[in-house]
Amino acid sequence: MQPPLHPQVEQVVVGQGPASERVVVGDGATLSLILVGENDGTVGGCGCDQSPRGGLPRVATLVEARRAAEPEVPALLMHAGNWLSVAGTMGQLDPRTVERNQAVHKALGELRFDVLAATWRDLPGIPDGPHPGMVSATFRPPGLTVLRQKQLDAAGVSLVVTSVSREGPPWLLPEGTEPLEPLAAMATVERRPEDLVVVFAYGLAERVEELAALPDVDLVVDTAAWTGFWEPRVVGDAVVVRTRAEALTADELRLWVDGGRITRLVDRVIPLDAGLAEDRRVARHALD
Repeated sequence: MQPPLHPQVEQVVVGQGPASERVVVGDGATLSLILVGENDGTVGGCGCDQSPRGGLPRVATLVEARRAAEPEVPALLMHAGNWLSVAGTMGQLDPRTVERNQAVHKALGELRFDVLAATWRDLPGIPDGPHPGMVSATFRPPGLTVLRQKQLDAAGVSLVVTSVSREGPPWLLPEGTEPLEPLAAMATVERRPEDLVVVFAYGLAERVEELAALPDVDLVVDTAAWTGFWEPRVVGDAVVVRTRAEALTADELRLWVDGGRITRLVDRVIPLDAGLAEDRRVARHALD
């Protein structure tokens, strides 16, 4: 038997226009993963007077257009981490930070992410609004519904999704939380060769290649306040992609999957600009 070929990867930067013109159909992809990251406690966009970008309301519009255009191809919505804020002083979150985080919780309740990577920046605010799909192999806070991994089935593909994160300041950790080193955390994740394994890695740029080289890992999402456009790359049999800071764009990963392995990946970088209408259900939770 011949060894499997390495995945083919490419990146496409999508132009402007309404949401219906920013999605592609009929390319034969098995499924889509829609990724955003680093909202940092903000529901709306960047707050710019000119060329406003980003924001969960535009993410909602994009996801709705994606699913309506090709309902037979699953589109899973995933957050790469830092959805909440940790702004504060003297070991406590500021009252305004708590208010902003609560608004994000309400917006997430409308969007219903399939996966939310829980990083050290998210832990203090999670008790105010737990959500299904929160995952972390690094942090397992007692009493909080943060899963080590989440199992999903999409188009007959079995996905195992988890996240690892660098450690933050100790005061941000819920009492009784004992963080695991990234490789030790991954050793606790149950996976089979036929699973498509997705690992979100927050603030671990220097460890990404180690994570990608682990047995049965197929996709590593590297999140660390990156700016610009970073081409997806192949490390061993896995693909590494990066999200962009402040959720100013979304990445739609079109995946072709055979036997639980990615054979092709197209990273469609979609701007979340003013050309996308804001979903009113989500936008109503944005603070001024």
